[in-house]
Order: sequence, then structure tokens, then C-alpha cells
Amino acid sequence: MILTTDKGPGVYKQKLHQSGIEKSIIDEYGQLYEAEQPLEDILKLANKIWNQKKGPSIKRKEKLTQSLLQKGYSFEKIKEVMSEMDFSQSEEEVDLLIQKDLEKVYNKNTRKYTGSQLINKTIEGLMRKGYTYDKIKSKLEESGINSGTEEIE
Repeated sequence: MILTTDKGPGVYKQKLHQSGIEKSIIDEYGQLYEAEQPLEDILKLANKIWNQKKGPSIKRKEKLTQSLLQKGYSFEKIKEVMSEMDFSQSEEEVDLLIQKDLEKVYNKNTRKYTGSQLINKTIEGLMRKGYTYDKIKSKLEESGINSGTEEIE
């Protein structure tokens, strides 16, 4: 079977149910559809979604999972696809992303906070975006932000 759409079986089951078709019939044919659907088609779609998303790999994985769930794929299929994917990001890519986000969060927080509270709020903001604490601390030291009074270079 050739995948001509990016929708999964869950979307079709929902539409059939809304059309008034019995649940037993939907389940019977839904299982056939799921069994027929090749994993490489879902993997291709997952790679496409992965490349469209930006940010740290932790957040990108969450967004990928959410996108595939919204498209109607089962969690088991998603886990199977994600086990075959390569989620590595280059160190340079992560450094560029964290530097950009650091500047953005730091500048936003300088309007409201000063001193250690500024640093803490900046760290919190970056951790919410999916960066690790160690990576954030090293980037803060590299940027010269220790007391909260220095500017980002």
C-alpha cells in the first residue's frame, strides 16, 4: 500500500464513527489498515516532521510524538518509528540554538529582574525550552553572565 496522505488510522476511524458506521466494522477494517501500513512510510513522515521542528532534541521529540498522535497514529507505532530514528544533534547546532535562546530569554528577563533573580529566571526559561542545566551553566559562564550585571556579548 502506498501512503498517499499523512493521516493515520485514528483519523479515519474517527471520521467513520462520525459518519454513523458501527464500531465493530470500524475496528475490523482499522486493524487491517494498520497492519498494511508500511513502517518506512511513517518513518519518512516522521523524518520530515523532525526536520521541520527546531530547538533542542528533547523538545523536538515531544513535538514529533504530538504531531504523529494528532495525525492518528497509535502510540505503539510511534514508539516503533522513534526507535529507528536518529535524534542526534551536532554540538555546534546545539550551541547556536542555546546562544540564540539565551540572548532572547536574558533580554526579556532584564526588563523585570536583576542580580541572581535574573540568572535564575533565565536558567528556568532555558530549562523549559529543553536545555540541560549543565549546558545552560556553561553557556552562561562562557557569555560572562555570573552576577547578572554583565551583558551578553
